[in-house]
Amino acid sequence: MERERSPNYPAYGLESAIKFVRRAYSRVKRVAVPMEHLAVALGSEGKALSGPSRSKIAALRSFGLVEKSKDGLRISDLAMPLILKEPPDPEFVSSAIEAALSPSLFADLYAHRFEMDDKDLTYYLITGPKFSPDGARKAVKSFRETMTFANLHGQGYTPGSAQEPPEERPLTPIVAASSARQTPQMAAMRAAFEANPSVATDGFVIQAPGRYTVRIDFAQEPTKQSIDRIITQLQFLRDDYPDALASAPPVQVQEAESEE
Repeated sequence: MERERSPNYPAYGLESAIKFVRRAYSRVKRVAVPMEHLAVALGSEGKALSGPSRSKIAALRSFGLVEKSKDGLRISDLAMPLILKEPPDPEFVSSAIEAALSPSLFADLYAHRFEMDDKDLTYYLITGPKFSPDGARKAVKSFRETMTFANLHGQGYTPGSAQEPPEERPLTPIVAASSARQTPQMAAMRAAFEANPSVATDGFVIQAPGRYTVRIDFAQEPTKQSIDRIITQLQFLRDDYPDALASAPPVQVQEAESEE
């Protein structure tokens, strides 16, 4: 009899995945290594890849904390703030939100089925994406733990224990129900904005006369990497809006004075 398999999902929550990637970083830094070497850095004994080590590496890849290179797997740019910083640092918070919504399953559940209770969510995973019953229960547990850790429910950040399950808490979307659009990426940006009041030291303003003004503040001196992250997030939002009108005026960029 063929074993029932579930679609891909991170078997570990984001908090555990961050602990894994920190452990790997302490041993291999950002050097690209074969999967077997990464497994050893994560605590696997022997050269053979075990089931648990495969699950840990799969979770790291799903959350975007490790990435492929020509020489194997390496720790990603996204993982670095989660390794070197701590909450409530704005860069840690932003990276945690981005990582939490990186698994396509979690992004879909957050955007469309967040308010389901665990029983209904488990039923959906079994009858919709065709999870096995055990896989559905584990996926729901990992999803809930990840959303709680990333503060994607309107509660304050509270680190949990790796051995103890997180406390059951009422979960509510971080974006008000009256919002016109509720994509995960937009919710993530609003969450990061609400969790971290502006402490800008630099910034700029993008203006289209008569249409909109967008101000982007930096809590520290911006780098090419931080600009790339902004571009990536804006690309996520782009598909949620209609095409620009043919008569729309061109966008102009003005530098804003740095705030002291």
